[in-house]
Amino acid sequence: MTRPVQSKTTTRTGLDYAVLNSVTLSSTEPVLVGQESSSTKSVGIQKLAGMFVKRLLTQSGSNTIEYTEGTQFPSLLGNVGGDVDALYVACKNAVDTVSEQLIFEQGSTASLTTDEQLASANIENFNYDESASTLEFSVNIFNREGEGATLQLPSIVIT
Repeated sequence: MTRPVQSKTTTRTGLDYAVLNSVTLSSTEPVLVGQESSSTKSVGIQKLAGMFVKRLLTQSGSNTIEYTEGTQFPSLLGNVGGDVDALYVACKNAVDTVSEQLIFEQGSTASLTTDEQLASANIENFNYDESASTLEFSVNIFNREGEGATLQLPSIVIT
């Protein structure tokens, strides 16, 4: 993925985010985070990354078995339009919600190893392209073993 020079950078609560003129994707291949594994079963930081992304992109209340799982993030995107501050707050709230859910649940789940348990998560990069109405952001996650991974979410079109 290649990106042009940022046209405007603003600091919000200690995080730099940028409004870009354009974003050019040079590859459409999906990117998995963390370490590579020879098995098809995700373990360690990869398993944690999968759990995190699943929760982040699941609409709260849509899972009839675990109705508290997920966030309001999917439904908020269309409602905040191009307001960069509102987009950032929606992303941060979703990341915080997922973190709280996973940390709470791992206290009662003996099947997760410490490298599959979340210690912390925070937004790393936050980019909104006004001209194309697309949002990109990445999240750093860390497990209880101290390993980290960056989750790069694909471009999201904001309508």
